[in-house]
Amino acid sequence: MSSINTPKNTILLADDHALMRRGLADHLQRSGHQVVAQAEDFNQLKTLVKDCDAKVVVCDCRMPGDGPVNFLFYLTQYRPDLKVVFLSGLDSAVLFSQLLSMGARALVSKKSDINDVLIALDALEQGQSFISPTIKQSLTTTPNMLSAKEFQVFELIVEGHSNTEIAEKLHRSASTVNTHRVSLMQKLDIHSVVELIHFARKNGLYEN
Repeated sequence: MSSINTPKNTILLADDHALMRRGLADHLQRSGHQVVAQAEDFNQLKTLVKDCDAKVVVCDCRMPGDGPVNFLFYLTQYRPDLKVVFLSGLDSAVLFSQLLSMGARALVSKKSDINDVLIALDALEQGQSFISPTIKQSLTTTPNMLSAKEFQVFELIVEGHSNTEIAEKLHRSASTVNTHRVSLMQKLDIHSVVELIHFARKNGLYEN
Protein backbone atom coordinates (compact mmCIF):
# COMPACT_ATOMS: atom_id res chain seq x y z
CA MET A 1 0.00 0.00 0.00
CA SER A 2 1.35 3.44 -0.82
CA SER A 3 2.18 5.92 1.92
CA ILE A 4 -0.53 8.23 0.58
CA ASN A 5 -3.20 5.75 1.70
CA THR A 6 -1.58 4.83 5.00
CA PRO A 7 -3.00 6.84 7.93
CA LYS A 8 -0.59 8.70 10.18
CA ASN A 9 -2.36 7.26 13.23
CA THR A 10 -5.32 5.04 13.99
CA ILE A 11 -7.33 6.86 16.65
CA LEU A 12 -9.99 6.03 19.21
CA LEU A 13 -11.88 9.27 19.84
CA ALA A 14 -13.84 9.85 23.05
CA ASP A 15 -16.04 12.81 24.00
CA ASP A 16 -19.52 12.95 25.49
CA HIS A 17 -20.62 15.66 23.03
CA ALA A 18 -21.57 14.24 19.63
CA LEU A 19 -20.97 17.56 17.85
CA MET A 20 -17.45 17.78 19.28
CA ARG A 21 -16.68 14.20 18.23
CA ARG A 22 -17.96 14.75 14.70
CA GLY A 23 -16.02 17.97 14.18
CA LEU A 24 -12.80 16.59 15.60
CA ALA A 25 -13.12 13.31 13.70
CA ASP A 26 -13.56 15.20 10.42
CA HIS A 27 -10.54 17.39 11.18
CA LEU A 28 -8.35 14.42 12.11
CA GLN A 29 -9.28 12.46 9.02
CA ARG A 30 -8.73 15.43 6.71
CA SER A 31 -5.27 15.68 8.29
CA GLY A 32 -4.37 12.10 7.38
CA HIS A 33 -5.37 10.26 10.56
CA GLN A 34 -7.99 7.51 10.77
CA VAL A 35 -10.65 7.45 13.48
CA VAL A 36 -11.38 3.75 13.95
CA ALA A 37 -13.87 3.99 16.83
CA GLN A 38 -15.68 6.53 18.99
CA ALA A 39 -16.89 6.53 22.60
CA GLU A 40 -19.17 8.84 24.55
CA ASP A 41 -18.16 7.94 28.12
CA PHE A 42 -15.35 6.26 30.05
CA ASN A 43 -17.17 2.94 30.40
CA GLN A 44 -17.63 2.63 26.64
CA LEU A 45 -14.05 3.78 26.12
CA LYS A 46 -12.70 1.03 28.39
CA THR A 47 -14.62 -1.59 26.43
CA LEU A 48 -13.36 -0.31 23.09
CA VAL A 49 -9.67 -0.04 23.98
CA LYS A 50 -9.45 -3.79 24.56
CA ASP A 51 -10.60 -4.70 21.07
CA CYS A 52 -9.90 -1.88 18.61
CA ASP A 53 -6.62 -1.53 16.75
CA ALA A 54 -6.09 2.14 17.61
CA LYS A 55 -2.58 3.40 18.34
CA VAL A 56 -3.76 6.59 20.07
CA VAL A 57 -6.70 7.63 22.25
CA VAL A 58 -7.88 11.23 21.93
CA CYS A 59 -10.00 11.61 25.04
CA ASP A 60 -11.95 14.34 26.83
CA CYS A 61 -11.07 14.59 30.52
CA ARG A 62 -14.63 15.19 31.63
CA MET A 63 -17.09 12.50 30.55
CA PRO A 64 -19.54 10.30 32.47
CA GLY A 65 -17.81 7.38 34.14
CA ASP A 66 -14.83 6.74 36.35
CA GLY A 67 -12.62 9.67 35.34
CA PRO A 68 -9.32 10.18 33.51
CA VAL A 69 -7.03 9.05 36.34
CA ASN A 70 -8.88 5.74 36.67
CA PHE A 71 -8.75 5.41 32.89
CA LEU A 72 -4.95 5.76 32.93
CA PHE A 73 -4.74 3.02 35.56
CA TYR A 74 -6.93 0.85 33.34
CA LEU A 75 -4.61 1.36 30.37
CA THR A 76 -1.56 0.30 32.38
CA GLN A 77 -3.29 -3.04 32.92
CA TYR A 78 -4.85 -3.74 29.54
CA ARG A 79 -3.27 -1.53 26.86
CA PRO A 80 0.02 -0.02 28.07
CA ASP A 81 1.00 0.43 24.42
CA LEU A 82 -1.71 3.03 23.81
CA LYS A 83 -0.74 6.68 23.71
CA VAL A 84 -3.25 9.24 25.01
CA VAL A 85 -4.01 12.84 24.12
CA PHE A 86 -6.20 14.30 26.86
CA LEU A 87 -8.51 17.17 25.91
CA SER A 88 -9.97 19.48 28.52
CA GLY A 89 -12.39 22.35 28.64
CA LEU A 90 -11.72 22.51 32.38
CA ASP A 91 -9.23 24.79 34.07
CA SER A 92 -7.90 22.43 36.71
CA ALA A 93 -4.22 22.44 37.58
CA VAL A 94 -5.05 19.89 40.30
CA LEU A 95 -6.17 17.37 37.69
CA PHE A 96 -3.47 18.23 35.16
CA SER A 97 -0.63 17.81 37.66
CA GLN A 98 -2.08 14.46 38.70
CA LEU A 99 -2.30 13.20 35.11
CA LEU A 100 1.26 14.27 34.38
CA SER A 101 2.56 12.58 37.52
CA MET A 102 1.00 9.35 36.24
CA GLY A 103 2.76 9.58 32.91
CA ALA A 104 0.32 11.50 30.71
CA ARG A 105 2.33 13.17 27.96
CA ALA A 106 -0.21 15.19 25.97
CA LEU A 107 -2.68 17.68 27.48
CA VAL A 108 -4.60 19.92 25.08
CA SER A 109 -6.91 22.71 26.16
CA LYS A 110 -10.20 22.93 24.28
CA LYS A 111 -9.70 26.69 24.41
CA SER A 112 -6.65 26.30 22.15
CA ASP A 113 -6.56 26.10 18.37
CA ILE A 114 -7.83 22.76 17.06
CA ASN A 115 -4.47 22.22 15.38
CA ASP A 116 -2.94 21.75 18.84
CA VAL A 117 -4.42 18.25 18.72
CA LEU A 118 -2.43 17.57 15.55
CA ILE A 119 0.71 19.01 17.14
CA ALA A 120 0.19 16.75 20.17
CA LEU A 121 -0.21 13.69 17.94
CA ASP A 122 2.97 14.53 16.06
CA ALA A 123 4.85 15.04 19.35
CA LEU A 124 3.77 11.63 20.67
CA GLU A 125 4.78 9.98 17.40
CA GLN A 126 8.26 11.46 17.85
CA GLY A 127 8.49 10.34 21.48
CA GLN A 128 7.94 13.83 22.82
CA SER A 129 5.34 15.53 25.02
CA PHE A 130 2.92 18.37 24.36
CA ILE A 131 1.09 20.60 26.85
CA SER A 132 -1.01 23.54 25.75
CA PRO A 133 0.54 26.84 26.93
CA THR A 134 -2.49 27.77 29.04
CA ILE A 135 -2.31 24.42 30.85
CA LYS A 136 1.45 24.68 31.31
CA GLN A 137 1.06 28.10 32.89
CA SER A 138 -1.47 26.81 35.41
CA LEU A 139 0.89 24.05 36.52
CA THR A 140 3.69 26.28 37.75
CA THR A 141 2.37 26.71 41.30
CA THR A 142 0.24 23.59 41.81
CA PRO A 143 1.80 20.65 43.69
CA ASN A 144 0.25 17.19 43.82
CA MET A 145 -1.83 17.01 46.98
CA LEU A 146 -2.95 13.38 46.66
CA SER A 147 -1.29 10.13 45.74
CA ALA A 148 -2.42 8.46 42.51
CA LYS A 149 -4.42 5.83 44.41
CA GLU A 150 -6.06 8.49 46.57
CA PHE A 151 -7.02 10.43 43.46
CA GLN A 152 -8.60 7.29 41.98
CA VAL A 153 -10.81 7.04 45.04
CA PHE A 154 -11.46 10.78 44.96
CA GLU A 155 -12.80 10.57 41.38
CA LEU A 156 -15.15 7.73 42.24
CA ILE A 157 -16.47 9.33 45.43
CA VAL A 158 -17.35 12.50 43.51
CA GLU A 159 -19.12 10.32 40.93
CA GLY A 160 -21.35 9.06 43.75
CA HIS A 161 -19.91 5.59 44.41
CA SER A 162 -19.88 3.96 47.83
CA ASN A 163 -16.79 2.39 49.42
CA THR A 164 -18.05 -1.06 48.45
CA GLU A 165 -18.61 -0.03 44.83
CA ILE A 166 -15.19 1.63 44.67
CA ALA A 167 -13.55 -1.49 46.10
CA GLU A 168 -15.17 -3.60 43.39
CA LYS A 169 -14.13 -1.23 40.62
CA LEU A 170 -10.53 -0.94 41.80
CA HIS A 171 -10.18 -4.58 42.90
CA ARG A 172 -9.16 -3.53 46.38
CA SER A 173 -10.58 -4.32 49.80
CA ALA A 174 -13.19 -2.00 51.28
CA SER A 175 -10.82 -1.32 54.20
CA THR A 176 -8.07 -0.19 51.80
CA VAL A 177 -10.50 2.10 50.02
CA ASN A 178 -11.63 3.53 53.33
CA THR A 179 -7.99 4.17 54.30
CA HIS A 180 -7.49 6.13 51.06
CA ARG A 181 -10.77 7.96 51.68
CA VAL A 182 -9.78 9.03 55.19
CA SER A 183 -6.29 10.02 54.04
CA LEU A 184 -7.42 12.17 51.11
CA MET A 185 -9.99 13.98 53.24
CA GLN A 186 -7.35 14.70 55.89
CA LYS A 187 -4.92 16.02 53.28
CA LEU A 188 -7.59 18.29 51.80
CA ASP A 189 -8.98 19.26 55.24
CA ILE A 190 -12.41 18.05 54.15
CA HIS A 191 -14.98 16.38 56.39
CA SER A 192 -17.86 15.28 54.15
CA VAL A 193 -18.72 14.22 50.62
CA VAL A 194 -20.55 17.52 50.13
CA GLU A 195 -17.35 19.42 50.96
CA LEU A 196 -15.41 17.12 48.63
CA ILE A 197 -17.75 17.90 45.74
CA HIS A 198 -17.43 21.60 46.54
CA PHE A 199 -13.62 21.24 46.43
CA ALA A 200 -13.86 19.52 43.04
CA ARG A 201 -15.98 22.32 41.60
CA LYS A 202 -13.87 25.07 43.14
CA ASN A 203 -10.71 23.60 41.63
CA GLY A 204 -12.13 23.20 38.16
CA LEU A 205 -12.29 19.41 38.26
CA TYR A 206 -15.91 19.34 37.16
CA GLU A 207 -18.05 21.64 35.10
CA ASN A 208 -21.32 21.16 36.94
